[in-house]
Amino acid sequence: MRRGGPFFTPGPYFPIFFSDKVFSRVKYYTSARLILQDVAECRDMASLQALVFTILFLQATSNISDCYAFLGIALRSCLRMGLHRHLAHDKITPIEDETRRRVFHVIRQMDFYVSAILGFPLLLHDEDVDQPLPTEVDDEYITEDAIRTPPPGTPSFYQAFNAHNGLMRILAKVVKDIYPLRAAEEGAPGRQQPSGDQTFMINYSRVQAIEAELQEWQARLPDYWRPSHDGPIEAVRYAAAHHLCAQRARPRGTVC
Repeated sequence: MRRGGPFFTPGPYFPIFFSDKVFSRVKYYTSARLILQDVAECRDMASLQALVFTILFLQATSNISDCYAFLGIALRSCLRMGLHRHLAHDKITPIEDETRRRVFHVIRQMDFYVSAILGFPLLLHDEDVDQPLPTEVDDEYITEDAIRTPPPGTPSFYQAFNAHNGLMRILAKVVKDIYPLRAAEEGAPGRQQPSGDQTFMINYSRVQAIEAELQEWQARLPDYWRPSHDGPIEAVRYAAAHHLCAQRARPRGTVC
C-alpha cells in the first residue's frame, strides 16, 4: 500500500471532486484490504502497521465511520501485543523498542482525534498506559545496539510528533470540559438551562485554563517546529490542521 500518494477512485465513499491522479491510486488501498481480510487476527507488527496505513487512508478520505471501526481494532491489537506497556527486556533492541512506541502512540493520537470528531469517548485512558513517548531522534541515529546522540541543534520529526501528542491531550480536555457528557446532571461541569433546550452553562475559568495550557504548549514548542514562512513545510501544514481543529472545538454552550 502506498501512503505517500493519493490512492482512491470515485464512488459512493469518494467524492467526484478528487483529481484523476488521486483516483489512480485506489489499487493500493484495495490490495491492502485484500491482504488484511481478517483484521481481527492482527497479531504482529507488520500487520498492525499495514492496518495503521489503512486507517490513515480512511481518515484522509473523510471516511471517519470506517476509520473509527478500524481504529478500535488497531488499539485492541496494541493491547493484545502489549504495546501499551513499557517492557524492558534484553532481547528487545532499540529499534524494536522505538517501533513499539511509535506505532502505539500513532494509534493513540488518532484515538484522541477521531473520537473528538465523532463525539465518542476515548477507547483508552492514561491510567492504562505506561509506554513512554518515542525518543526525539530520527532513524539514522537508532541502531540495533544503541540510540546515538545527534549533533547539537539537530531537529527531529519526533519532536513535532511528541508535541502533537500534547496537543491531542489538550483537545481531549476541551471535549471533556467544554462538551461534558453529563452536563444536565447534578454536580456535572455544566448546568442545563430551565428552558429545556440543549445549551448549558460553562464556567469561564475552565476555558481560561485550557487557553493557558495551550499557550504553555506553544511556549515549549521547539523553535524549528514553530510555524513560520521560513520554517519547514511540515510545520505550516501542522499549524493549518490544528487551526481547523481549534475551530472545530469552539464551545457551543453558554460561557459564564
